Amino acid sequence: MEDQSSPDIKFSVIVPVYNRADIIGKTIESVLRQEYACFELILVDDGSTDHTSDVIQNYERCDLRIKSYSIKNSERGAARNFGIRQATGNYLVFLDSDDLFHADHLSTLCAYIIALGAPAFLATKYNFFDGVRHFPSDLQPLPEGDYDYRYMLKGNSFACNFCVKNTNDLILFEEDRSVACFEDWMFLVENLKQHKLFLIDRVTVTMHDHPGRSMRGANEVLIRKRLKASRFLEQKLLFDSKEKQVLNAYSYYFCAIHAYLDYDRKASMQYTLEAIKSMLQPKFLLMLPKVIFGKRLINKLLSMRRG
Repeated sequence: MEDQSSPDIKFSVIVPVYNRADIIGKTIESVLRQEYACFELILVDDGSTDHTSDVIQNYERCDLRIKSYSIKNSERGAARNFGIRQATGNYLVFLDSDDLFHADHLSTLCAYIIALGAPAFLATKYNFFDGVRHFPSDLQPLPEGDYDYRYMLKGNSFACNFCVKNTNDLILFEEDRSVACFEDWMFLVENLKQHKLFLIDRVTVTMHDHPGRSMRGANEVLIRKRLKASRFLEQKLLFDSKEKQVLNAYSYYFCAIHAYLDYDRKASMQYTLEAIKSMLQPKFLLMLPKVIFGKRLINKLLSMRRG
């Protein structure tokens, strides 16, 4: 396809990488196949212990748009911040090392940047691929348009798939390992207090759903990190009472789900009740029968019914 690059828009695609020697090649190739050619690809090897750096360097030798760096293992937040400091583009685009851009990702972003008059934040929709089939993300039903921090208080359905204007007032990613996995959410809530994010109604990214994804960690660890991230946001930002209710209610609901997945019915019930106490929502109430009867009993009853 004919290159539609705008001389006024250069993207810096930032990819933190840790022990992805087996799949990072596909991620790199998805960026290099972009219809829009005015970009640099910044790969930050976050202290990999496999041969990730060898794979990256092989690609770097073949394309001048690729810039690779190696840092001491510091988690994704620090790796992304390092990449931001090296970026020369006027827009930053984030991509995880196990995900893929569709060929029209950057060209779609460019078209909307021009049409909207250079917004500070924008994102396209993404889907998942589990190795067999594609399925939609939580973004799929959302209408195209602006979203601010109030939407983000419930959680981060955008993941890291967003584009940001490269400005000096950008609040960087949290680097504290104790909230790793939630640095994207915290980044968006903090920055969207001052800006809005425009969601484009087009799927241009595919996230690889596999057992090694960061959000598939031990449930008790995710619970601890989510609660700490919530407390951090509540203490740092000025939320009104209603906003605090939403933040806390959905954090407790998140914890209730993950405790339930660990068969910890007591903890799940406590978190569910805390969510309901913070805010009455139908989905919170629907957790109660699941917690009361337990995952194993429900699965047993369902299997008996099918039999």
